[in-house]
Amino acid sequence: MFKNFMRTAAVGAMAGGLMFAQTPGTATTPAPVHKSGAMHHKRGRKRVNRKLLAGYLGLTADQQARAKAIREQARSAAQPIIAQLKENRTEMRAAVKAGQPVDQLAAARGALMGKLIGIRANAREQFRSILTPAQIQKLSALRG
Repeated sequence: MFKNFMRTAAVGAMAGGLMFAQTPGTATTPAPVHKSGAMHHKRGRKRVNRKLLAGYLGLTADQQARAKAIREQARSAAQPIIAQLKENRTEMRAAVKAGQPVDQLAAARGALMGKLIGIRANAREQFRSILTPAQIQKLSALRG
């Protein structure tokens, strides 16, 4: 009985290992690289998603221009906060390496993240305000 259990466990372990093993034919393709060498895959995907969303919702040229202005305003408001978050991350890493407490730095990071979330939420609300009721319904259905 113990031999059967061990045999079953070994077969199960091998099957589990094979299930998670990556075969040579399933290698993932690298993200696209910009001329400067910087990776921009995520930014490109967002651009495509915006175009698809505009087409799906049937945005007019005026709505698209207003949406772009909302995006740019949110981006410019978020840039200083993002810079502060990067600085905070560097300070936290240094504090951890030095064995210093990071409670204040973590609290500051939380406050910065809250501001960033607020900027993004306001931008989404401004975007919804330029939509027609039918477009809002389509957007709600899309986002579930």
